Amino acid sequence: MKTKILLIYKVSNSLLFFFDFQNQKKIKVKTSIFTVFFEKKLHKPLNFKLSLNLKLRYFENFLLWLVSKKLLFKNHVFMEKTLKNKVFCLKLANNFHILFWKYDFENLIVFVEDDENFAIWFKENFHIFEFEIQKYEKLFLCTTDTVPGIGSFYASLDLKAIFEIKNRDFSKKIVTLVSNLRQIKPLISRKNYQKLKEISKNFWPGPTTLIIEKQSFRIPNQVKLQKLLEKSGPAFVTSANISNQKPLNFRDAREKFWQISKIFNFQLGSEKPSAIYDIDLKKWIRK
Repeated sequence: MKTKILLIYKVSNSLLFFFDFQNQKKIKVKTSIFTVFFEKKLHKPLNFKLSLNLKLRYFENFLLWLVSKKLLFKNHVFMEKTLKNKVFCLKLANNFHILFWKYDFENLIVFVEDDENFAIWFKENFHIFEFEIQKYEKLFLCTTDTVPGIGSFYASLDLKAIFEIKNRDFSKKIVTLVSNLRQIKPLISRKNYQKLKEISKNFWPGPTTLIIEKQSFRIPNQVKLQKLLEKSGPAFVTSANISNQKPLNFRDAREKFWQISKIFNFQLGSEKPSAIYDIDLKKWIRK
């Protein structure tokens, strides 16, 4: 079905119309319109033709994807005020516009301004956006008591995705975060569990990773994260940065890894990597 939308923008009162192709006439839409980053004067109506479906839960990912494509400035990422509106229109950095129609509590329709070249580019790249979101759907981004982390729960594990999104060498190990020692018990021998139980009294919960049986574990000193791990189970978690680059703060990590849709923002940590002690070798790997 052909769909076309016409927006006549005014600072005081913007008007929105659907175009009825069969009867060749405009139909006024009775709804308020929230406009973002518009100039005070717009000399011509805006036409929107290409339409794409977007899940509301991916809206922030979509905005951050626009930032990654240099179509939206970092300080223009907006959320709360916009989502209260059924219809909102956004002016992009390239001076084209996209219009969002929130038609229920879970879905948006994205209309793209009627420019052939831009519409073709947008459609092709939007499919890549959707692919990336699905590819990394088993990952999460979280704050910890140290640096922000990218993780995947044991219960729905996708270790390959962690390595790929970080460009991390597959030979490198990833620490397991747990909420308590009981979650480690099935993963190592009884003898080493008793050893770990005794040594960990000096470090956990806290910013020290302990290695035993060539596996690394840590109980973070962050109550809400502990509760998440208690509920969802252990998780492989590594610092939220590209491998061999410096750790990112949570805001920068959110922007860098826009593909990740599961976000747990509890509280800011120290932003310093954890210390690492190898129980097997009886030495510090990193202090």
